[in-house]
Amino acid sequence: MAIKWNDEADALAKRAYPTDVVESLVNTTADTYKKLTKNMKLEGEGEYLPVKLYGNESGQGNYDEDGLLPTGGSQTTKQGKATPKQFAHVIQFTGLSLKMLASKRAAFASSMMFQIEEGLKDGAKELNAQAYRDGTNLLAAAANLTGSGTSFTVACDVTTNAIGFIPTHFRPGMLIADLTTGTGTVESVTYPSSVNGAATITLATGATLNATEDWYRAGEKDKGFAGLPNITGTSTTTMNLAKGTYPTWAGLEIDAGITNLSESMLLKGKGYMKIAKGTKPNCLVSNDSQFRSYMTDTTPQVRYEAGKRDATPDVKYYWNSMEWIVDSDCGLNEVYLFDKSQFLLFENVPFGLDESHGGILRFVDGYDKFVAIAKTYANYGTQNTGAFVRITGLNVPAII
Repeated sequence: MAIKWNDEADALAKRAYPTDVVESLVNTTADTYKKLTKNMKLEGEGEYLPVKLYGNESGQGNYDEDGLLPTGGSQTTKQGKATPKQFAHVIQFTGLSLKMLASKRAAFASSMMFQIEEGLKDGAKELNAQAYRDGTNLLAAAANLTGSGTSFTVACDVTTNAIGFIPTHFRPGMLIADLTTGTGTVESVTYPSSVNGAATITLATGATLNATEDWYRAGEKDKGFAGLPNITGTSTTTMNLAKGTYPTWAGLEIDAGITNLSESMLLKGKGYMKIAKGTKPNCLVSNDSQFRSYMTDTTPQVRYEAGKRDATPDVKYYWNSMEWIVDSDCGLNEVYLFDKSQFLLFENVPFGLDESHGGILRFVDGYDKFVAIAKTYANYGTQNTGAFVRITGLNVPAII
């Protein structure tokens, strides 16, 4: 009888969540993740592909009418590697809830659909957040933490250009751990009971996290997707290539020196890409507070200039004909300009409900429970780090 109930529940889940519905749910909470160029080639241990270090400069030049042609050369490339990372969102149901299917199908369907729909949104939100982490799953550096007991304040450290505090990266119920500096030993694990938009985190009763240690997602240090801070970093390893070994593979960063975001600063970022790498952006992304700060400073200057306003009151915003993505998961003290076609999402398995065991629902051996798993094998990456620039060290306006 239990097998029959499971089959009926599984059939219900399959009918309710075809591929297009899953994709729609994922997109509702992922402002940046849904816009990425997807590369479906990721197979096996990873995808190997060429990345450009610099062009064929030795193979070109002027020559005399009767002189020799320039010596032939080629593009200087290295073999990069997109390594898949595993991510799963596990939704658990009890045997009792399964039993309800026999007599209260509507109640069970409502409960199951709510859990799955919200689970898909939560998972997509985390994948979107990892687009703004460097792959280490660092949530807050010790230098940015103050407090004790269960109440802590997290600041965005503009003086060191650290990732700092991104409010939406802390969510109630998320397991976080403080790791001993230098050794990486886990000291304790707990979760926030509430997160205030003004940078105050209240931990669960009895929590013992230390404000002198770095905070990470529990059990996930160095297991995250390598997002924009990894690509734009000057000393990180991107696509398996160390930037210290290959200087032309280093990313582009501009230190704003704790100043407000301005038209001049954005133009500087755009120009830096063209001068340093010969590339140009077609997109920029910031959090809500930086966008609001920019609009506060610039709107009075363009209010009466018909047809020249850079941002529109529509759902989409634009600057210099480039889409401006406003994403609450982006760092508070930074803005990214980049070529969207070069911010790649390498996927082996797209994020969605796993049916590799023949169905969406499966029993957990030894327990009176079963689970639905939404998962992906994927990672972020690029073939050209020069197609990105990070403006960091910006003055952080009030969050709310």
